[in-house]
Order: sequence, then structure tokens, then C-alpha cells
Amino acid sequence: MSVKTATEDVSSNPINLDFQTWAATKPTFHGSSSTVDQDLAALRKFSDLGQNLLSRDVDLKDTIEHKVYNARAAFLRRHTETVYSSLTKDFSHPIRLDVLVGSAMERYAGLLPTAADIADDASKILKEKRGHERGIGLFLSHVFAHPRAGLHLLQSMLRPLPESSELAAKFSRDGILDLETAILRRNGKAAEVLMHNPDYLNAEDASTIGPMEQVVDVAILDADTEVCVLRGTPAQHPRYEGRNIFCSGINLTHLYEGKIPYLWYLVRDLGFVNKIAHGVLADEDA
Repeated sequence: MSVKTATEDVSSNPINLDFQTWAATKPTFHGSSSTVDQDLAALRKFSDLGQNLLSRDVDLKDTIEHKVYNARAAFLRRHTETVYSSLTKDFSHPIRLDVLVGSAMERYAGLLPTAADIADDASKILKEKRGHERGIGLFLSHVFAHPRAGLHLLQSMLRPLPESSELAAKFSRDGILDLETAILRRNGKAAEVLMHNPDYLNAEDASTIGPMEQVVDVAILDADTEVCVLRGTPAQHPRYEGRNIFCSGINLTHLYEGKIPYLWYLVRDLGFVNKIAHGVLADEDA
């Protein structure tokens, strides 16, 4: 008996396509690495036809998006290892989480939301977002659930950032490293990591995450540091002026305004938070 490929299961004519006809064309994936491209083509066609249908009937939004979500999940259950392997040169190259997502968007169009969709959501306040980032969460949940891919990604995120070695030399020479929203200074045998976002009581947001991971890298890599201390800097807000503020949590103003992307939470926790708990991973430790 001949096996029908996934792409053959999907109608190619969007004109006058109704919901029941579209829903019945959900592709079936076969799971072999040799079929990943044709399975992806089927998924993309199913997704595109769903978007075409959605443009004509917005009342079906939740149902269509749910079925596309399920089709993507079915693809990932079959092909997560193949996808991840292709993006990391057969697991030989470390990859940052945000780079992984961007590369997957480009290489596997239809599997994740488009960069344009993410950018459109980023321009909206939180309550008006369309939820495109949910597709990123689906993709990453399958990566982390895969034993080999998940471990590789976790270890990749523990590696020092590319600029850390150069900045470590600067800190060793100067005894201070000021990256605006995060500051590292030497205090005897201690290195003090200072959270510095004074306009928001040292709250964490998109402006703090990169500098914080950078100074944590340098503090851990510094050979003369025996202990690291995480602190805040004095507040500049009139109500708290002059008082030392450690951190007021996430920047709720930016959260409401939609300026905290989904990836922020993962990059934060798998980046500097995880490095504080476990240290940085050198090449020889990988």
C-alpha cells in the first residue's frame, strides 16, 4: 500500500475554502528525518490556509489558532531532534535561546510565528497582544522536553557571553565595570554586582537583562574574586531618595505597556539567574 505524503493531504485551493473542509485537511506527519521538509511544507500550507480563512471570518479565531497550534505540536513530536540538530550543526555548536528561536523562525517557516507577527505584538500593550508568542512557548517546550536537545540548550545558556572575556580583563585592570543598568565593582576580595535602574526602583526589565548577565559572567570569571554580592543602588525616586533599594521586582509599568517579551523570562532565568546558581560553563566542561 502506498503512503500518502503529508503535503498531499492538504488542499491547495484557498478560494471558497470553508472551515470544515480546512479542518479536515490537517496534515499527518511521518516522523522520519528524511520527511521533515515535506512535513514542514504541509504544516505551512495548513497554517497559511487557516490564516486565509481567518481573514474572512474572525469569529473563528480561537478555533483556527487552536488547530494550528495542535498541528505544530504534532510536527514537533515527530521532528524536534531533527530541527534542533540542524540549527546546532548536529549538536556541535552552542546556541543562545533567543538565537535558536530566531533561527527556527527563519529556517522552519510555519513552525513558529513570523518575526513580523512578533514585532506587531511587541508594539501593543499587554492586554491587546494577539498571543503570537504562545507559538514560541510551544516550540521551546518540546526542545526542553527532549533529553539531548534540552540539556544542550541549558548548557549553551551557561556559557559566558562573547564579550565577557574582554570585559573581565577590563574589570581586572580597573576594578569597576559600569554597564549602566548593572555595575560591577571590586571591594577587597569581593565583587559587588549592583542592580541599577533608579527610575524604576531597580526593577528588572528589557534594559537590565543583558548587562546583568554580562556583569555576572565577569564576576564569576574574575580570578581575584572570592565572593560575589548582589546588591541594589540608592533610589532616585522622590519618595525613596537616598535609600538603598535592592530590587522592586519586574518593571510593572513596562509589563503593562507590553515591553516585557516572553523570551525575557527564559533568557533571564536560564542566563544570569542560572549562572548565579551554577556558575559559567567553560568549553572543557561541556
